[in-house]
Amino acid sequence: MSKPKKMGRPKLPDGEARKVFPIRVSDKERAHFQNAAAIEALSLPDWVRKTLTERADEITSRSLG
Repeated sequence: MSKPKKMGRPKLPDGEARKVFPIRVSDKERAHFQNAAAIEALSLPDWVRKTLTERADEITSRSLG
């Protein structure tokens, strides 16, 4: 007899678990970010992740270039 499947999201492989990155923003900043995310049809976390990654890539490529 097989075990019943566990409920919820499957575990990520070792080394791929996501960590929480807390950041404090004002209500005005959050609304500004939320509006930008909506314009790009992204959730707020996806927009923040995309925007920070793009900016970090620009900065690191400029300093390495």
